[in-house]
Amino acid sequence: HLYQRKSSLPSLFVLRRLVPTWHCIFHANYHSRAPNSFSYCASYRKAAVEKVKKVELLILAIILIVAALLRFPLISRGFFAFTYDQGRDLLIVKDIVNNLNPTLIGPTTGIPGIFYGPWWYYFLSPIYWVSGGDPLKIALVFAAIGLATLIFLFLLIRKITGNSYIALGTVAIASMSQPFLTSSSQIWSPSQVLP
Repeated sequence: HLYQRKSSLPSLFVLRRLVPTWHCIFHANYHSRAPNSFSYCASYRKAAVEKVKKVELLILAIILIVAALLRFPLISRGFFAFTYDQGRDLLIVKDIVNNLNPTLIGPTTGIPGIFYGPWWYYFLSPIYWVSGGDPLKIALVFAAIGLATLIFLFLLIRKITGNSYIALGTVAIASMSQPFLTSSSQIWSPSQVLP
């Protein structure tokens, strides 16, 4: 009796193709005794979720490519800050890495006699060692850290809000904002606060 009703409604097939989600709801409620009614809906939902995930990953990949194009070409041409602070920090890191001379005092603050902790020097040490002390390569590593931060930001916002589109919008804004662009190419301890 239920199956005869289904076959007597030729428009249901058209609706099923046009609005599969509506069909899942209709099919599960109206034809609850029909075989495979729930497995069809579950498989459709699974396929729809997979398709949405692929679209999200594609959009995130496009955002990351644009962010990389905004960072890496300029840095590779030498457009990054290298001033007194960067020179001082890299000289101390050079002493730590090459001469094995550890320190317990970090960079100076604006107040004479007061120093930050040495974590910044020890954070820079492996990057300095891998790059051979080349400030350009160190700046490129910081740009890569900035890109990794965008991925982390996407995951964090998606977890907090439960909405991937809000997370993608936040990452798109952050990837092209001036503070993130500037700080992700600076070899400077406060720049690690932003990215």
